Amino acid sequence: MRKLGDVAYGFYCARGHPAARRGTVDLAGDEFVGLDDSLASAPQERWLARVAAGRKLVFRCNSSLSLLAAARSGAGVVLLPCFLAGADPGLKRLDGPVPPPHELWVVFHADLGRIPRVRAVIDWVAEAVRQARPALGGEA
Repeated sequence: MRKLGDVAYGFYCARGHPAARRGTVDLAGDEFVGLDDSLASAPQERWLARVAAGRKLVFRCNSSLSLLAAARSGAGVVLLPCFLAGADPGLKRLDGPVPPPHELWVVFHADLGRIPRVRAVIDWVAEAVRQARPALGGEA
């Protein structure tokens, strides 16, 4: 098992959304798009359930790309990985509570980690994540 890094999350909305004009998320007043109950145990969803239990959900699905599209269309505020939503010119990042990062790990059986071809894949994935660290951390 090896921790590769952290994935930062943030609140985003369409550039024409009222929250974009304010520049901040209103956890009690804004309409949200979010993950459905099948993903309620995801770390970011558990955190959001604690800090904004009464938020108004207007759209739910099990796809980050669908949430991105719904937010871009103006349907509501969304909590997404910064590397995904921050790269979309149709979305604006909002000020607000900062969710804890989502840890990214690679897990493998110790015996498999000694096999050269498996080790090569593990090392390749670790290097790819290292190179993407600024974007994953919300810096780019």
